[in-house]
Amino acid sequence: MIEHNKIYNMDCLEGMKQMPDNSVDLIVTDPPYGFLPETTVMGGTGVAANKIYPVVDWDKPLSEETIQQILRVSKNQIIFGAEHLAPMLPKSRGWYCWDKLRPEGTTFSECEFVYTSFNIPTKMIRFMWNGMLRESWEVEKNIRYHPTQKPVEIMKLLIKNHSKEGDLIIDPFMGSGTTAVACKQLNRNFIGFEISPEYCEIANKRLSQETLFSSLDSQKKLV
Repeated sequence: MIEHNKIYNMDCLEGMKQMPDNSVDLIVTDPPYGFLPETTVMGGTGVAANKIYPVVDWDKPLSEETIQQILRVSKNQIIFGAEHLAPMLPKSRGWYCWDKLRPEGTTFSECEFVYTSFNIPTKMIRFMWNGMLRESWEVEKNIRYHPTQKPVEIMKLLIKNHSKEGDLIIDPFMGSGTTAVACKQLNRNFIGFEISPEYCEIANKRLSQETLFSSLDSQKKLV
């Protein structure tokens, strides 16, 4: 029995097979692409300089079976890095282009495409995400846990635009827990699957911290 508001340390394919058809309002995920090196070194300065993230077993290309399970269990989907997955996804006009506002000539991608199943015009999101240079900082400030980690603000924007309070959101590739944090802040239910025990532990710690900060905010409002 897969319960709401939990992150499961398991293969998402195994987890989704336990779920009924169309039981999820929205899937929001940034799946692996299958081409990261064995270790990823992030550039930048300060605490982000030359930080090495081990890439273990999780960076594997998505199988057709996984895509079919994602489409089966969810009413709608939002998928990052979808330029790598487009041949396996249904046709849609509802794409986002995330401009990361990186300098011209950068060795990293200047933008990222986000697939959605919604019938909306293609939209642009401009949000700086360039090493230590970022549009805004999260609670953890300078901490970056995962080589492909996404900003909470971007996740919140997409979830807020395409779901309502109380909806169930699933991230089959939860990573360091950003989708769950965004759901918690927006009063959405969530389910996460994460195959790496280390990242699963990080995600749960971030959620615990989020609960602590929410409690402190509530106490301030009562004063």
